Formats: sequence, C-alpha cells, structure tokens
Amino acid sequence: MKTQDFTGWPPPLSKRRAGIRRKCAGINCFGLAHSPAARASGAASVLQSRQDSPPDLSSSGALGPGGVRRVSAQERRRTRVSRRLFLCALTAALLAGAGGFRAAAQTPQPAAPAQGADAQKAEKPKKEEAPKRAQKGDQNITAEQVAETVILVYGTRPMLQQIRRTGVERGRITRTGSDGVPQEITYERSFKRGDTFDKDKIRLSQRLPSLEYALIYSEGHVTGVLRGTPFTPKEEDVTTLLTERVHGLDSLLRYKESGATLKYNGKESQKGLDLWVLELTDKENHATRYYISSKTGRVLWLEYEEGAGRDAVKYKRTFHDYRVVQQTLVPYRTVLYAGDRQVEESQVLTVTYGVKMEDAVFTSEAAAAEQ
Repeated sequence: MKTQDFTGWPPPLSKRRAGIRRKCAGINCFGLAHSPAARASGAASVLQSRQDSPPDLSSSGALGPGGVRRVSAQERRRTRVSRRLFLCALTAALLAGAGGFRAAAQTPQPAAPAQGADAQKAEKPKKEEAPKRAQKGDQNITAEQVAETVILVYGTRPMLQQIRRTGVERGRITRTGSDGVPQEITYERSFKRGDTFDKDKIRLSQRLPSLEYALIYSEGHVTGVLRGTPFTPKEEDVTTLLTERVHGLDSLLRYKESGATLKYNGKESQKGLDLWVLELTDKENHATRYYISSKTGRVLWLEYEEGAGRDAVKYKRTFHDYRVVQQTLVPYRTVLYAGDRQVEESQVLTVTYGVKMEDAVFTSEAAAAEQ
C-alpha cells in the first residue's frame, strides 16, 4: 500500500514509536502532512498487516532531494556496529595469518644434502677412538686403560717412538755385593731402537776403579769387549743387562711392540697412596707387577721374582726424581732391592735423545777400537 504524497520540506517527523513494523522502519521515521486527515490516512497506511506487500519507496517521503534515500539514526547505529565488527574480524584474521607466517619462517628446515667434496668429507669413516684413559674414581678400569694412561703421562706413544729412537745416557751406579761392600761404577749407555722390541741395540760401557769394559746387546745376544778383545761376559753381567730390559719401564711403555699381555690386579692402598696394580707377562713368560699412582699415572715401583721354589728371590725397583727430558718423563734415580736388602742405586747425570748413531757402534770391533 502506497503512502500519500506530501508537500513541503522537510517532512514532519513521526511521533509513533519506532519498531512497530520492522520492514517499514524508514517510513515510520517520517510523518505525513500536518493535517489531521493526512495523519489519519498515513496512520492507516502504516498500520498494515504482515501479509501486505512491502511499500514502494520510490514515491514515498523516504527519498530526499535528488532521489537520495534518507537513513534513520537506528540504521546508522547498526551500520557503525556492523563496520566495527567487520574491522575486528578482519584484524584478527590478519594477525592470525601473520603469526602463522612467522612460525613457518622460524621452523628449521632440513639441511640440503652435501654435494661434491663436502659429501665425500661427510662420508669418511670416523677414526678409531683411542683407548679411554683410566680415571681415579673409575670402578670399571681395564688393564689396557691403565697402560695407555701411563704411556700418555710419559709422553704419548708417537712422541716416545720419535724422540727416543736413539739416545745416550750417562750416570753413576753404586752396587753392593754380598759382602756389603759398595762399588762405584761410571757408565755410559747408548741405544738404538729397532723395528721391534727384540731388534733393539744397546751398548753399556762401564768404568770401575781398576777395570773398564763394555757389554753389547744385539740380535738377542750379549757380547763383552775388554781392552779391544771380545770375550764372553759373566752370567751376572748378562743377567743385569737383560733384567733391565725384561723388568723395566720400557717393557710397559712398549708392551704392544713386544707382544706382552696385561692383567689388571685391582687397586691397592699402601702408605697413604692409591695404586693401580698392573701385571705384564712377556712372550718368554717373565712376569712383572707395576705399582702405578692413580693420582699421577707414574710408575712408583715394580716387582718381579727370579729363581724358583726356595731359591726364588723377590726383587723390587723403585723410581724417584722424575724429570721432563725432551717432552718425555724420565726417572733420574732408581733403587733396586733383593728382598729387604738394597743391592743397587742408579743416578742419571745426563741424558740426550735423538742422537745420530750408526749401527757400527754396536759391534765388538767398534768397541775394541775405542778402548
């Protein structure tokens, strides 16, 4: 139902309560003419039932000059609320998108596979790890760990092989015989390391108050030279020379070269010292027990036995006054005991490693020429 035209501008505002008819909110906001008849006619036209068709606003007073539709204050409020809700939703969506993009940017990406030289480096097998060094409080110590710890403390295996390939040691020995009389000996010990422990060469020149001679160890044999003439040395001298090799520090430092076997006998405490007890047995079945400080990794003493049954004698060699010589550790003083009796004391005066030395030095002819 169409509303009546009205004359005059602006049209009078309607005094009816807004919201009587939701579809015609714009019509309710504007009244008709001021005359009672027009008001009655307008009221009759506004109060129509829901079954009526929506009003035609093209000729109604809801259009302003130029055909522009007039908007009510209620519609403006609804529009502002809708815009605010739309802006809030749009802002929330933008923030969520930005957060997702930032999280994706911070996610670590898997590294691309190496190519070329880098791939070859990555594929190289790992080097064999060195034996673990024994620690003082370790409860699961092995014999190899103890031995490798000692080698590391004395200068590492490569350092010992390189620096101690040749050497000359000079010093003084005091031996006490069965009669209790000490004997002073000045010595010079020259050595050349072989490809294996058995191929070492040693020359021990000794000067006594009334005698001077040399003992030469080569190819597993001991030869004596006295006043330029080779001779067969006494068994006591041969035993002394060989014992220092079989029951000495080098036997432990070079246990892999000699093919010796190791056994860890546990940990002991003596005179307030915590000790590792390591037993070494060479291919000739000679056994030596090394007592090693768990604090420093140094050999404090070693023990071995000579003879069998009732004739067996227990020997003990102690090591003192350790010094660093050309990046390796050397005991400058050693004492040998037979049972409870001191039988020998050695004092190193000078030692030099890496000396140029020919094989001719370890022949009886060369020794005879020098005497």
